[in-house]
Amino acid sequence: MANTRFSQHFELEKSQADLEFVDIPLNTDIRLYVDPYAFAISNDNWYIECNNSIVGFFNSLIKCIRTGNNRIGLEMLGGCREPNETHLGQSTASPRGRGLGPEKGRVLYKSLSESEAAKTGFLEDLNDCELMIPGFGPDTISDISINIIRGHLVSFTQNQCKLHGIPSQRVRAGKIWNPAKSQWESHFSSLPVVADEPLLLVPRDAVRIESSVSAKKFEARAIDFLVQENLDAHTSLVRVLKNGERVVHKKTIKEEVIQKRIQQKELQGLKGFLFDFAREHPEVLVDYKREAIERSQPVPVDQLSIIVNNYSEVSVEMSGDNANFVGGDNMGGVVGSGQINAHDITAFKGHIEQSQISEDAREALLSARQEVEQLVISEGEKTDICDDIGKMTSELENAEPDSGRISTIFDRINKMASSVGAILKGIAAVASAIDV
Repeated sequence: MANTRFSQHFELEKSQADLEFVDIPLNTDIRLYVDPYAFAISNDNWYIECNNSIVGFFNSLIKCIRTGNNRIGLEMLGGCREPNETHLGQSTASPRGRGLGPEKGRVLYKSLSESEAAKTGFLEDLNDCELMIPGFGPDTISDISINIIRGHLVSFTQNQCKLHGIPSQRVRAGKIWNPAKSQWESHFSSLPVVADEPLLLVPRDAVRIESSVSAKKFEARAIDFLVQENLDAHTSLVRVLKNGERVVHKKTIKEEVIQKRIQQKELQGLKGFLFDFAREHPEVLVDYKREAIERSQPVPVDQLSIIVNNYSEVSVEMSGDNANFVGGDNMGGVVGSGQINAHDITAFKGHIEQSQISEDAREALLSARQEVEQLVISEGEKTDICDDIGKMTSELENAEPDSGRISTIFDRINKMASSVGAILKGIAAVASAIDV
């Protein structure tokens, strides 16, 4: 059953384009995420019901924290389990969750309940946790969302089985949250089963390659704001260049403003700072989230087809626009020449996850690559930027990175897309090379 897709196992003789659900691989997880905003932007009744469930669950969780009802709050997060049956997430081998369960639930609840963002009611939705609460990343947000909408996914899966004539068995379908009783309840339902494991299908329009929001991107937005604020106020952080131009270096903002505020106020790292910043400048957060929601669109079916085929035993013919995507032996993100492939965002993520460079560098490179997706430029220009991101990654992975080469690559990227350049400046080696 090596790398067999769901449709292959059940002999549906249909491609991803013919299916409403993600055609998941059966022996691994695929790097796609369920994003709460996917339900918030849809007018479809099923999506509206899912959104209502997620919003209701989150509001109840915050209410528990604000009223001190820790028993129910702990039950809510502690009852979330690893949703292996969806085969979504960041696993690279056999399907596995990312540790959701009673223990991680306690850790997450502690982090959430100790946060001023939660205690003051500042958090508005589940995605806010990814921006301002330590421990909440895209995998965790996705897994919690799946747990919350499990009942809806069961119904969707059953409808798809009926539509395509897929056999099912009555099995334990996991726990579903009962808001009326404030408890998780075990349910048995008819689901497709492979190798004695039940499967849950997820609508293809509900998944994303990346989360709509990220702490790193919001930090970049905050830095831009603080740069302008210091320029307008003529602070001591302003430097005057030889040509008379007044500048505030972003590296200076990170060191002299962000890091000092974290230390002075004893904030919870970057996410603690982002809450502190958002509380002072809520309009920046509102604009950032509005843009994030607008960008949260389903993965184009042709791209989704390439992604699912990357995980299957059936290779995709690479031609035309698809030539930028690499599958098969290139799943690690390295093309045949040895150059790192940054065209296929999924393959690039796979490479970055295994890279030995610093965590900050990994996050910045991924954020930069993700930013390329949002650029309104030609496909040729996007290809050039991806080429250079791959080259920069390769250089950063050297034992002694060449500053001159890094600077040259950065200049090319920055000229084509300053927003991508702004993210890459967050990498210490890049900042040093260009003397930010």
